[in-house]
Amino acid sequence: MEPRTDVASGASRRAGRMQHLSGSRWGLAAGALALGFGVAYALALTNHVTEDAIKYVKDSLVGGEALFHPHHLFYHGLMAGVVRIVDVGATQIDRAVETMQVANVLISVATVLAYFAICLRVGASVSRALTFTLLFGLSSAFFQFSSQVEVYNATALCSCLGILGMVTPKDDWRRRALVASGFFFAMSFHQVGIFLGVAILVGEALRL
Repeated sequence: MEPRTDVASGASRRAGRMQHLSGSRWGLAAGALALGFGVAYALALTNHVTEDAIKYVKDSLVGGEALFHPHHLFYHGLMAGVVRIVDVGATQIDRAVETMQVANVLISVATVLAYFAICLRVGASVSRALTFTLLFGLSSAFFQFSSQVEVYNATALCSCLGILGMVTPKDDWRRRALVASGFFFAMSFHQVGIFLGVAILVGEALRL
C-alpha cells in the first residue's frame, strides 16, 4: 500500500506544479497582452476624430443635462469624471480629446483582458486563448474605436464582463451580480448592449 501512496502523493505534487505553471503562464500572457495592446492602441492615437467624438467631448465639458444622452446614458458622465480628475478646463477641447482618448485606450486594454479571461474560462489553452484574443483586439472596428472618443469599447468591456459571469461554473450571487451588472452597464454605455440580453437568456436557460 505504501508504494501506491507514494505514487498518489507524487501525482498530486506534479498536478500542483502543473497548476502553478498554468497560473504563471496565465499571468505572463495577461501581462504581455496588457503591455502589447496598451502600446499598440496608444501609438494609434490620432488627431482625426469624428464629429460625434467632438460632441461627446463638448457635452462632457459642459455637464448638466448634456451628460445624459438617450443612446448612451453613462458615457458622458464617465468621461466628465475623467476630465475633472485630470483637471481639464471647460474650454480646453484639444486636451479633453487627448484625455478621453487615453481613457478609451485603458478601457480597450481592459476589454482585451476580459475577453482573454473568457477564452480561458470556456476551456481554451493559454496559447489558443492568446490567438483568439489577438484576433479580437486587432480586429478593424475594435482597434479603430480604441484610439477614438467612442462609446462602443466601454459597451464591449461591460458585455465581456457579463459573458465572463455567464461562463463561470460556480452559480452564486457573485456570478449573478456580474452577469446583471455587465448587462446593465453595457446597455447604459450604449443601447446596442441590449443584445447581450439574448445571450444571457439562452445561457441561463441552459443552466436550468
